[in-house]
Amino acid sequence: MVGGAREATVVLNKAVDLMHQIRMDDETFELPFISLDQIFAVFGSLLLPLFVPIIKNAVLEVKRYMRLTQAKQHSL
Repeated sequence: MVGGAREATVVLNKAVDLMHQIRMDDETFELPFISLDQIFAVFGSLLLPLFVPIIKNAVLEVKRYMRLTQAKQHSL
């Protein structure tokens, strides 16, 4: 455990140096910025048809359960 902190510091310094080298490299480029409305337009059109029936049926099942538990309480 004595060399643990020393070794960790060496590894962290190497990682920082590598990060600076990558940042200064002309061949690397930043990821393009994609706004949230574009993400919603793409993924919303794919996921909305999946989630709408799930939410609708979950609400209907909760209402049915409440109705059944109320009917059970009245019969007791």
